[in-house]
Amino acid sequence: MNKKNYPVRTCIICKGKFEQKKLYRFKINNFNAIKNDSGRSFYLCDLCIKENDKILKKSISKFIKNINLEKLKESVLDGRCSNK
Repeated sequence: MNKKNYPVRTCIICKGKFEQKKLYRFKINNFNAIKNDSGRSFYLCDLCIKENDKILKKSISKFIKNINLEKLKESVLDGRCSNK
């Protein structure tokens, strides 16, 4: 039996373990910007992005001081940021 192992990553908010391709990956750029790119990054699941802004902001603020949640959500919901 051929059983494939998929990379498993953790959402930084709910701490749920998911396949990497089901999560959104965001790169921290100079501790003041977020980009969807390779490098040092963190992962968010669909549910956590759409949930309470207060929890989302608190979790991301550990990595970035000034975060624009509206811009982050727009990029995900408009399809500019894709989960791979």
